[in-house]
Amino acid sequence: MKALETEFGVPLISRGSQSSALTASGLELLTHARSVCTEIDYASARIKRLSGEADCRISIGTIATASLRLLPETVRFFRSRYPQSVLTVVTGFTGFLLPRILEGSLDIVIGSELDGPLPAGVRFDKLFSAEYCIVTRHGHPLEGATSLAQLSDSEWIMPTQLGKGTSSFHRILRRLGLADPKIRIHSDCPFFFLQMVATSDLVGVFRRYILDQNILPSSAKIINFADITIDDRIGVYSRAQHSNSFMVDELVESLKERAARFDQ
Repeated sequence: MKALETEFGVPLISRGSQSSALTASGLELLTHARSVCTEIDYASARIKRLSGEADCRISIGTIATASLRLLPETVRFFRSRYPQSVLTVVTGFTGFLLPRILEGSLDIVIGSELDGPLPAGVRFDKLFSAEYCIVTRHGHPLEGATSLAQLSDSEWIMPTQLGKGTSSFHRILRRLGLADPKIRIHSDCPFFFLQMVATSDLVGVFRRYILDQNILPSSAKIINFADITIDDRIGVYSRAQHSNSFMVDELVESLKERAARFDQ
């Protein structure tokens, strides 16, 4: 590290008596070093493929929506082409997973489209639209509600992304002149989410696609409002520059092909 500091003529580490940390220059160098390492890995994978020795290791971050059907189908197809591949799948919400692309610990993230601008160095390709629905337990005092206004005093459980004040659900409430929801629990775990709805008076908003997989507890019920649609877009995040391996690019294209029918 001292040799690098001599080479660049600036301190890269702020050294203290108890701990050390990277300086702004050190963080900048780290970002570029990761890019260089990624390019070397890309070149190595290309050379191995040409020599017939391709060894594929891919790390994927995903939200629950994609992990139930889209991702398993894609992975099965991908492994039929590359049986020696080793894949790591990490589940979480989009905001937690995205920084790990730039850190280099994840190659791609399948998640909800961000409301704001993308982080520098990251691109987003839409896969499909995902509709949300409102869920209560059977016997809930408001299970027969016919409008969102009737649920305005309820306590809610919501996925992390939808619970943000900029989400499509919040925009719908404001358009109707209703107050922001009283969100008591944020959860991206479908099993915890649905059990909490089924065993309490919490009202939930969750993805219809997941509920269509027959994991809805028998004591939970969907409330349909014919004139209201709550949805967002699910897509795949990857590095914006040419720093993905050809196998990562192939996996992304396979995801797009299989997701195309979701919007049909």
